[in-house]
Amino acid sequence: MRADTSSKSVMRGWPGLPYLVTIAAAASVAGLITLISAQNYPTAIVVVLAWAMVAVMAAIGSMDEAAKNRLAATILVVWFVTTPVAWYFIRFPLEKSMVTYERLVFALVGLLALSRLLRPKTNPERGRCSRKDVLDDIDGETSRNSLETGSDRLTEFEAVWILLTVLACFSALAVSGATGYAFKTAVDAFALPIVAFYGARTFLKSGEHRRFLVIAAALLGLLLVGTGTFEFFSGINLLPYEGSEIIREGEPRINGPFITDTSFAVVSLMLALFLRMAPRMFNLSFDAGARFLYRLGILAAILACLLSLFRAVAVALAFCWAADGVLTAETGSDPASRGKSMGFDPTGKAPARLRLLQHSRLRPILRVVVVSAFLVAAVMVVAPDNIRDRLVSPRNAYGRLLSWRLAANIIYHHPVFGVGLANYVDYFNREYSGARSALELELDTHIVRHPHSNLVWISAELGLVGLALYVAANILLLIPACQALRRGRGGRSRAAGTCVIVLLAAYWIPGLELTSGMYSELNLYFFFLLGLIFPLLSPEGQAKSGVQA
Repeated sequence: MRADTSSKSVMRGWPGLPYLVTIAAAASVAGLITLISAQNYPTAIVVVLAWAMVAVMAAIGSMDEAAKNRLAATILVVWFVTTPVAWYFIRFPLEKSMVTYERLVFALVGLLALSRLLRPKTNPERGRCSRKDVLDDIDGETSRNSLETGSDRLTEFEAVWILLTVLACFSALAVSGATGYAFKTAVDAFALPIVAFYGARTFLKSGEHRRFLVIAAALLGLLLVGTGTFEFFSGINLLPYEGSEIIREGEPRINGPFITDTSFAVVSLMLALFLRMAPRMFNLSFDAGARFLYRLGILAAILACLLSLFRAVAVALAFCWAADGVLTAETGSDPASRGKSMGFDPTGKAPARLRLLQHSRLRPILRVVVVSAFLVAAVMVVAPDNIRDRLVSPRNAYGRLLSWRLAANIIYHHPVFGVGLANYVDYFNREYSGARSALELELDTHIVRHPHSNLVWISAELGLVGLALYVAANILLLIPACQALRRGRGGRSRAAGTCVIVLLAAYWIPGLELTSGMYSELNLYFFFLLGLIFPLLSPEGQAKSGVQA
């Protein structure tokens, strides 16, 4: 089977292609003139975007694999650096945008990824499929956590998440009452993040990219704390967007350069955890200036995640910081050398060494407890009365419980596929009367009109089928991280496994009482960081992506 992709080969396979393209272009121009004359601009935009997509696909098809990889890596790095500001200015129309910065970026990355997945496996010397490759595919001598051969294979996590994305898109198109909004949610919250994961783990394997991204993450932490501090003290929303008010019920809800305060807080938390583990994962070393910027970036990200005053985010920060110290305690060499370096004989002083290991794992927990107690005391003394009352009042918890009670009723009556993506609020308005219930009056709270939990959201809108796929996908992320943690004898492997675990915890702990999975910007950062780390969870990935200090 020849791997000839030249223009002559295409022309021989499709002799009428030039005439077909010419006719389609002429018809499109005539259609655009008619649409613009009728002021039907949304449809005209769709036509233009379709032709732009065709042009991009043709350009991608003419590039070799090395050029495609460089282009995808460049796009992802530029997105990571520019997205906190670019998303606000690159969108059309301004309200209910059809074209957004994230959709443009990850549509292009998705095309490059699809080209990589569908490329034929060829012998570069003879231009034909290698018999050895075919036999290897038949024998299945690949990692048991993959569906393809090579570094561009689909992992089981990606396959399950793609099924969840298909379910969400089908629910939006077939069941949802607000089809446009629901489909945009399916694309932004499910489809784009998996492209970010695949692109990060496939195209960003070089040490140069990772060093640059670590420095960019530190600068991003400074940007977040700067914008958040300004909004906290001034009450001015720097990037105003419909539904992104920063003052609600008389309290500041800082969102910085993002649409929601939830995204601002959780992204800041994930950046802090990623930055702490990055030098060990990527085997990086810094000079004096870079080290100062790195430490300043961690501190800035920590402060930024606390500015929104989310109790769940503060709890997640304390838990993840302690878990990080416990899981990475006493790493970097084998147990025997560690014992000797500390003045113990591993063969005769195992109990003493075990006590030392337990002590080293106890210290990060004690530090976190002390710092947390100090911060809580400071907030109770310094914070205004309304903020202090909200942080200690159980009213929000009561409201969550009442909301979940209603959600349980929804799940009970629609157990398989739910009420449909983005239909929860409509169902709430139909089933729940406007009059306050006796329980609401007794508890001095109210039932919120949103699920306020990722698990409840998925269960109510996509049913138990969607919940099974959602939980399975997250478990398939956790399993290789735990395997790397157990298998890793050096600091790098354990650091990668630990980082995935604490990032999952940072995402899940707030997600138990917030619908954080609905927000595209948060999901994109989460999946991107996981994809960047994922290759390091396997010994093969570490060997192929060795990063020099």
